[in-house]
Amino acid sequence: MKRVITVFIFLLSLTQVKAQEFAKEKAEINGILDQFRTSISKKDSVTFLRLFTPQAFVWIGVMKNQNQFKEVTAKKPDLKNYFSVGYDTFYKFLGDKGKQEEIFKNVRITNDDVLGSVTFDYEYWNDGKMTNWGKEFWHLIKMNNEWKIVSVIFSIAE
Repeated sequence: MKRVITVFIFLLSLTQVKAQEFAKEKAEINGILDQFRTSISKKDSVTFLRLFTPQAFVWIGVMKNQNQFKEVTAKKPDLKNYFSVGYDTFYKFLGDKGKQEEIFKNVRITNDDVLGSVTFDYEYWNDGKMTNWGKEFWHLIKMNNEWKIVSVIFSIAE
């Protein structure tokens, strides 16, 4: 019986250690969110570009409101209800605009020690005016002990 209790306590301690480790990883992923948000508002391209994996990156936005999509395509019929660009192209787009800010709400992080996903509601502000909002989903991996964003997909409502 002592042996069973000892094994049980050992296994329980392992799960506690792993849970604490995942909490550390979650805090690191929260740091990535802060760096992302801050690099947009400060127009810090070096920090922004370092947040992403250089390979196999996907950045896709999908228009949520079908009426909005119809209005846009009435002027430009070749447009689709989504766009896909690289993170570097997205950042260049931001640089052409005024004061930018992205606000994250209802952030949910799921992770283990090398994979993570983040979902949240976002609001995007340009010169003090909210220009769009929606849901955003990120996938992250830990590369060489650093979290990197692999993909960003989001809905766009205006």
